[in-house]
Amino acid sequence: TSVIYCTFMVPFDMCFRPEQQLALILVDVGIEIFFLSDIVANFMTSYLDSDLNEVCCKKRIALNYLKGWFIIDLVSSFPAEALTYFSPEAGGGPDLSNLKIIRVVRLTKLLRLLRLGKLIENLELSFPALGTFLGLFRLLFMMVTCAHLNGCIFYYIGTLNAGNSWISKLYLGDDCC
Repeated sequence: TSVIYCTFMVPFDMCFRPEQQLALILVDVGIEIFFLSDIVANFMTSYLDSDLNEVCCKKRIALNYLKGWFIIDLVSSFPAEALTYFSPEAGGGPDLSNLKIIRVVRLTKLLRLLRLGKLIENLELSFPALGTFLGLFRLLFMMVTCAHLNGCIFYYIGTLNAGNSWISKLYLGDDCC
C-alpha cells in the first residue's frame, strides 16, 4: 500500500506542488519511517540461497542484502521531503521547495516499484492459479501509472511557460495569450 501511495503522490506533489497539509505530512513521515524500518528488518530476514536452503546467519544475510536491494532501498528512503518543510515562515531558513535537485531525489522513491514487481512474481510462483489475475493487475497498474505520470509531466511542462501555455488559457481564458 505504501508503494502504491508513493507511486501516485510523489509525481503529483512534484508537479502540482499543493499546499502541504498536516495530515499528508504525517502520512509521508509515517511511510518514510516504515521504509527505514524495512531496511533494518531486511538485515535480519533470512533468505533462500541458490540451493533453496534457508540462510539464517546474520553476517551472510547482511552481506546478501548489501549486494542486492540495500542501495535501492537506501536511496529511495532518503527523506528529501523533510528538506522542503523548512520554510522561511517557519524560521527554518531558505525555502528549498523549488530546488530541482530535491525534486529529482524524490523521484528515486519510484524505485520502490521494483519491489512491487518482485512481490507479484513471487505471488505468481506461489499461487499459479492467480497467474492470470496478477498478470491483469500488473497490466492495469502499469497503464494507470503511466497515464498518471504522463498527466503530471504534461502539467509540469505547461507550468514552465506560464504566460503562454494551455494552463494560462485554462485559468485566465482567452485574455492571456
